[in-house]
Amino acid sequence: MKEVVEISSKAKRVVGTVNDSMEKYLYRDEAGGAAAWGMTIVKMDVPVETLFTYIWLLDTYAKKVENEGSEILEVWKNLDGTRSLQYDISIGLPGGFQDRLFKIWTTWEKRVDEDGRRTFIIAFAPMEDYKGTSHKVAGSGKMVEATSKGVQIIKELNNNTCEWTMTQQADLKIGLPANRLDFIAKQQMGWCKVRCSEEATS
Repeated sequence: MKEVVEISSKAKRVVGTVNDSMEKYLYRDEAGGAAAWGMTIVKMDVPVETLFTYIWLLDTYAKKVENEGSEILEVWKNLDGTRSLQYDISIGLPGGFQDRLFKIWTTWEKRVDEDGRRTFIIAFAPMEDYKGTSHKVAGSGKMVEATSKGVQIIKELNNNTCEWTMTQQADLKIGLPANRLDFIAKQQMGWCKVRCSEEATS
């Protein structure tokens, strides 16, 4: 969590999104590297539990439809009897680079402030950080394992409004041009439309 806070303070607003209702930020080390961070902040006119339920119980599995072009996409629930998930997804890289496989451990907790307002925290990290069962999928041996980590914070503002903040890092374990690295970060954050694809190939 400390690393997330530090990166959040360094991230810059994505060009062309200043007037958007959803704030979008990107950060990558100017010295280069294979990792990029993305951050989203948005206020939602829905109860906090409604948004949490959508993100945790529905959105995780809806990715099966959104990413049906992925060669690997698997979700394992209730790891070792806990509320943890294992989420494996592969992505193809442009330019003939070897495909990447993300093996992600995800869990959550609920906190209640002194004034009674609730906050749900969904955290995710590489599966290697989880000390219990780790599943394997067929076909993963031909891919390079990449990593992703971050946190989603869904904070209650009032009975019918909440604020959602998501901060996520994608580390591809390979140096790429800045525009392609930014594209992968945007893809992981769910921002990508046609314009992102154009940026990645320019």
